[in-house]
Amino acid sequence: MTKQTVKAIEVEADSLEEAKRLVRAQVPEGLQLLSEKVVSDGKPKTVTATADTVEAALEKARGKVPGDAAVLETKVVAEPGEEVVGAEAFSEEEAKAAMKKELKTGAQLRSVRLVVPGKKGFFGIGKTPNQYEGEVCQQAVVKLTHTTRAKIAAQIGKSPKVGLAAEAERWGPAPSGSCDICNDTLGSGSPGTVRVPNAQFKKLVELGYNPASSGRAGAALALSRALGTAASPSQWYETWKKWVFRDTTDWGLCRACADDVRRFLAG
Repeated sequence: MTKQTVKAIEVEADSLEEAKRLVRAQVPEGLQLLSEKVVSDGKPKTVTATADTVEAALEKARGKVPGDAAVLETKVVAEPGEEVVGAEAFSEEEAKAAMKKELKTGAQLRSVRLVVPGKKGFFGIGKTPNQYEGEVCQQAVVKLTHTTRAKIAAQIGKSPKVGLAAEAERWGPAPSGSCDICNDTLGSGSPGTVRVPNAQFKKLVELGYNPASSGRAGAALALSRALGTAASPSQWYETWKKWVFRDTTDWGLCRACADDVRRFLAG
């Protein structure tokens, strides 16, 4: 397939489902949808920004929003300022950890001081924690919720399978021997068998043909011999593919494997 047979399109809509419907409506008869990429799903997204002032935080947040987006909601999560927080702990480190755990987005613990010492108790009995105060600096925090229209980039053209399916109509019968996929015996000129030119069989595999995916036991068994029965189906297939691309001879297929190939090309 040449580049001239492929047409790139972009479709926008209020929802992803509608965009997909519009893409399919633009596929002319005789052509196929070759690829489809979601550029934007159209769902609301939220960006957060912090700064010394609300105005500065809003400016930062707007910078994160795409130019073609519509802002649905602007929310000030925290106003800038300072506050004093308290904590009870047996050490300053414990107090700092407790205070930091409660910090909001955009807040920073500046300092911690002991305000009321706890009681040591007698051999641990009656022991009470110290009381600490911490100075917290809070930056402005804002959230912007925005959305863009759903957008899909797609390619329309003639599927590579179409040309190969046309070539398949000219495949002749396979010579005597064994099927190169499932190893079934081939009689010379047996009805339904085919001889696939090497280059065309490679193209078939490049397009994703996997003889074991049809569930045929014979084909799966043949692939399993690549790595042994302990190997996974994906390992069998990857090894078989390497054999295909190293091979330089035509492929003789039995009737069942030939039918499997035709089903793949028709899909």
